[in-house]
Amino acid sequence: MSIRRDRKVNLIFVLLITLAVSVCMRSFADTTSYVSGDDNTTTRLSSGPVIGNVEVVDMIIEPLSTVTVGWETDVPASSQVEYGKTPDYGFNTTIDKRLTLRHQVQLNDLETDMVYFFRVKSSTTAEGKTVSECYTFTTAHQEKISANFTNSTYQSVTEKPSGWFNAGQDADIVIDMDDFGKASPTLFNHPMKVATGGERLVLADSSNNRVLIWNSIPTQINQPPDLVIGQKDLYSNQPGLAADKLNWPVGVATDGKHLLVADTENNRVLIWNEFPTQNGAPADLVLGAPDFTTMGKIPLPRPNNWEKKYFRWPWDVFTDGTRVIITGTGTGNVLIWNNFPTKNFQPANVVLTEEVGLETPRCAYFDGQHLLIGDYNAEKTFVWNELPQGDNEPYDFILWGEPNFAWAVSAVDGKLLALADNYISIWNEFPASETDMPDIVFGKVDIGGPLRPRAVTAASFEAGHAGMAATADHLFISCGYTQNRVLIYNEIPSSNIRLADVVLGAPDFETNTLEENYIQHMGTPCSDGEHLFVNSLIGLYVWRKLPDESLARPDIVYSGTTGTGIDVHANKLIATTGIVGMQRKVLIWNELPLQGEMPDIELGPRFDNGMQFIFPTGVAANDNYLFVGDSLQNKVFVWEGGVPETASGPDFAIDVQGPCQVSATEEYLAIASLDGNVILIWNLPLDKKNLSPDVQLKDMKKNKTEIRFNLPQGVSIKGSHLFVADTGFHRILIWNKIPTSDQTPPDIVLGQEDFELEDAFPHTTRDGLFLPGNIYFDGSYLWVAEAKFSDRLLRFKITEQE
Repeated sequence: MSIRRDRKVNLIFVLLITLAVSVCMRSFADTTSYVSGDDNTTTRLSSGPVIGNVEVVDMIIEPLSTVTVGWETDVPASSQVEYGKTPDYGFNTTIDKRLTLRHQVQLNDLETDMVYFFRVKSSTTAEGKTVSECYTFTTAHQEKISANFTNSTYQSVTEKPSGWFNAGQDADIVIDMDDFGKASPTLFNHPMKVATGGERLVLADSSNNRVLIWNSIPTQINQPPDLVIGQKDLYSNQPGLAADKLNWPVGVATDGKHLLVADTENNRVLIWNEFPTQNGAPADLVLGAPDFTTMGKIPLPRPNNWEKKYFRWPWDVFTDGTRVIITGTGTGNVLIWNNFPTKNFQPANVVLTEEVGLETPRCAYFDGQHLLIGDYNAEKTFVWNELPQGDNEPYDFILWGEPNFAWAVSAVDGKLLALADNYISIWNEFPASETDMPDIVFGKVDIGGPLRPRAVTAASFEAGHAGMAATADHLFISCGYTQNRVLIYNEIPSSNIRLADVVLGAPDFETNTLEENYIQHMGTPCSDGEHLFVNSLIGLYVWRKLPDESLARPDIVYSGTTGTGIDVHANKLIATTGIVGMQRKVLIWNELPLQGEMPDIELGPRFDNGMQFIFPTGVAANDNYLFVGDSLQNKVFVWEGGVPETASGPDFAIDVQGPCQVSATEEYLAIASLDGNVILIWNLPLDKKNLSPDVQLKDMKKNKTEIRFNLPQGVSIKGSHLFVADTGFHRILIWNKIPTSDQTPPDIVLGQEDFELEDAFPHTTRDGLFLPGNIYFDGSYLWVAEAKFSDRLLRFKITEQE
């Protein structure tokens, strides 16, 4: 199975800098007449256009001094922004007289770390002018690096193991929310979709391989669930394939009687005909697979009308008690059953595919008349004014226009709610066309990328990849990706800002359980054999000794550093930073920072020779070179002479398509090319006249088994050994000796029993892997940081040979 690519890249993301945006409640003296509505929108008293969806986006142009303001109008109109450092503004951009529905105006030469006031203006004629309310934004700032000591205690390594790795062996320790196979009732692990039939609340606690059920709508903060599905109790999280087991469930749906669960990594949907009343209750029906012990898999060659029975990576499921709708994200199809299924593997009545524009559908909703499908890769939310009765009936319009898509949709009391990453668009009446703008944009206060671990409060939510559900009395938002919680509002919001009433999955509104448990997010480990370091989007973690037990907390947490590249060489630590909200740099500690020391040298973001960092993702060093990969520039920058002692620029660059992790010894350089699905190896020293790699590992064969990569992100070289994180196939490949030809196959695989792709499915178990990302072998232990949908940090140790 290959992973379908999300937008431009799958596992490496371009993240926008977070901006604090708030409404400034004040009056304006202006020739245009308008009044401020109760919902913080502009109400016209003239014939000017309606302004909506005002937002601020930092384009991350170094230095951090350029901001783009965007908004929408109901009719084509001109564009202008008035702005300044005081409520009196002081500056106007030149009027853009081009008439458009979607407006973007760039503000240049702004001071960093500064609050600016602004309002937007649009007009169709000299008389038909509209001026928005006052908003504020804060330009991005360079966060100061600080070291925080945790007073952690843990067992550390006292004696190194000997031997080598065995195929399919277990990891021996894990640093995660809980130990292998364990969970707790009120601590979630990346919850995704949420559903309600009005009486109960249902949550897909995805990385805990379970579905949680509250028999009544929770009214208390961190109220524990009443039931669990997919596990025998609330204290376990083992994945499985059976009528009572789940493997990374994402979608849930209920009409109050039935329960449906999209068992995503098993490629199936389970159905309970009566709402379960006991922990671990088995399902009654399965769709997408012939029985409960068979994983959904599309046969080859594909049979006729396969799209009506099979789907891969089901992300969302919907039912109103009569109809059932399933999104196949990996297969790009949406299946519709006009009547509730009564048999296993029952084919759908209608299917929608790429012929109507679908790519990776993530959301399905039917309000009794309209069908809405949110598609991530297509960046669209498709709307059918009537439920399609034939295959691939064309949609009627795109919600919001484009690009935009909904992770979840709900309708209540005639209102339509559509969830984007961190805001919900609310229409008081169902929109008739793509030009119908929402009446309220709830939560659009803090604009940022979906991977940023934003400060958690009762007023903020980040729900990318997750879900939402609504009734007449409640709104539920699952904030699973970076906040790890569910927010409950005791009414449908009537303005753009409202505090949540209840939080689940955290002891209070201000606690981020991911940060509290020191979870690495999209991180990279490295070790000198005595200490452990992890650089991630949450921070830089330092273990002063090698941990020798699960759940060991780091001794030091550096804040103000967010990156993915790290390496240790000659008692120096080198780390990339600036992946979220800061200038992109490389930090160098001349001595390992075991006492909270600050970095000695900062490289970048710009250099005197004209080179610059845009997206530094991987770093490696030896005595003769420093290598820094930049995935957006498709380059690996090279410093000769080893780790520089001053803030000098690179000497030259190697062209590499989508470089991710970089690893080097004195004899070899290895780079994982995510976009190219290839591992590149150079013999050192480099020949600057010919920088082509000496070995390109891409298509290999071991005995009769073909071996290829699926989005390889991680690579590590130690001595004569090569390790590759074959991310999309959820495995680690090991070469006992550095390959000398393009066809040299690996010797050992971790994460599955053998090299056959039949086993290439993720499992959050001791012997399984879930999107292994960046890796590091220190001579005794292989450290594996899982990426995107799993944040486990695993250790595999060498053992005596069997």
